Parts: sequence; structure tokens; C-alpha cells
Amino acid sequence: MNGTMHIQQNGPLTLLIQGQGTGRQHLGFSPGGAIDEHAFWWANKLAGNYLSDIFYSPGTLEITLGPFSCIFHQTAKIAITGAAGNIKLNETRINAWQNIDIKPGDRLAIAPPQHGLRTYIAVTGGFKAVSNTGAESSHWQQNRDLNLDKHNQIFYDENCFKRLTSDATPARFIPNYDAPLTLQLIPAYQYEQFSEQAINTLLTQKYTISPMSNRMGYRLQGEPITFCEQALLSEGIAYGSVQIPPNGQPIVLLKDRQTIGGYPKLGCISQQDCFKLGQRRPGQEITFTLKTAEHCLQQLRTFYQFFSATNS
Repeated sequence: MNGTMHIQQNGPLTLLIQGQGTGRQHLGFSPGGAIDEHAFWWANKLAGNYLSDIFYSPGTLEITLGPFSCIFHQTAKIAITGAAGNIKLNETRINAWQNIDIKPGDRLAIAPPQHGLRTYIAVTGGFKAVSNTGAESSHWQQNRDLNLDKHNQIFYDENCFKRLTSDATPARFIPNYDAPLTLQLIPAYQYEQFSEQAINTLLTQKYTISPMSNRMGYRLQGEPITFCEQALLSEGIAYGSVQIPPNGQPIVLLKDRQTIGGYPKLGCISQQDCFKLGQRRPGQEITFTLKTAEHCLQQLRTFYQFFSATNS
């Protein structure tokens, strides 16, 4: 039997997403998916959902800024992670990064977060959507994330209850979205064609996140980086690519990036750094460093700890 959630209030962008996107970039589709997969997978672990296929995952809400409120009409088990502000279930304040029991008629309200940018809501079994016209919409069939509006109805299986292995996320896995962020650059693409001065510019200054940043890419503001080559062939764009457009201001490309492009690129940052970057707000500062073998080992350890925690 389908349970129903009715959206009452919505912010600038709320998406019904799959975690890793469509997996069809080779066909010209932007990958899409959760900007912060760390928060996405913790929400689904707490709700009892697990990765069953590399390109499929339970439908989950990604809320940018908020505010957001909804009413559940049937029982459910949910979890809220990411940049969660003041959260109330009916009139009771509750915490993020834990699972929550929902009863028929419960109203969930999430205020705009003071820290971070994106909030995730998962439900046991995953969400499905119906558009305002009443037509069923399944974002994984349409190869894109589904943008939700106020008054949308979201479906879930109220009888889908699984054995939960975690009630709350351990403190060591809850990020601090105000912490200084240094992105580790993996040299690739045209890195060796940039001058030593251009590379030093990237590595020695602070960059400010531009208000023009979005799910396609984070635009950075700082001292311009020069590139002398004029003609480049278009090539595939990897997740986390750091491209340098003609104005010299770096752009870190994320989940809604274009599939090919001809701007020069210094290399890429890791997925984990992309997740962290996607929670930073315009005006926050970031720095770059070159990724060393020691950095690689440390990230492997961190990933192993995360993987073990979310799959145990």
C-alpha cells in the first residue's frame, strides 16, 4: 500500500534524486544525482536502504536551502542528514543524522540551515513522485532528477519496514560545513601545459565561492590563472574536473556538468572533496593542494571507514 507525503512549503530547489545519477554520460546525459553523497548514503542507511545497483538507489529528497515542510498521511521511517537547520516534527524539536518514526498526520518542518547548503530526507523503501498533473513521474526512467514543486505529492511504501542497523550516525561521520576546506588536486588533462606560475597561483591563494555556483559547477573567484594554448579539442568531462575558462577563474564541475568540453583543465578533485565542496556556500573560501601518495592513502582509509559504517 502506498503512503503519501504532501509538500506544503518549498525553497528554491528540491529534487527527487538517485545518489549516483543516471550512468549515461556516454550517451550525452548529464549524470545528475546527489551533490553530497556522504549525507545521501547516511540518510539511506539510517532509513534501512542499501545500494543494490551502481546506477540505482532509493528515491531521496535533496533540499537546497529550504525552508521545507510536509505532511505524512501514513506511517513511515525517515532520516534527515546534511545541512539541516531547525527541524520540528509537529511542535517538537528533533535532531538530524538519526532515524525518525512517522505517524499518520505528522507534520515535518525544516528551517533554512545556518551552516551548509543541502539537506537530505530518506524514507524506508524510497520515495516516488506524482506531478501536479497527476501523471506518475519516475526520475530514473527519464534519466534526470525530478524537480519538485509546492503541492507535489510523494509516494512511499508504508509497509516497507526493514531491519535497521543504525539509529544515529556516529559523531565522527557528521561533517562540519564551516571547517576550512582544502581541495586536493589530482594532476591530469592539460596540467603539464600550464606554466609553473599558473600552477603556483592555484596552490598559493584562497578562492572565494561565487554566487553563480550551482549543481553544474562551483565557480571560484580569485587571481586569474593564465593558459597560453588557444585551440583544444573537446573531451569527456570527469567528475570534479577543475577547468579554466577564458576569464581565468577556476570552475569545479559537479553532478550536473556538461558531458564534453574544450576548456583547459588542471586536473580533478576527489569525490569526497566534491561532496564537501557541494555543501559550502557562496562567500566561503577554499584552497587547493596537490594530491600526494600520502593523501591517497589517507583518503582510502577514510573511504574504508565510511564504507564499513554504511554497509554494516
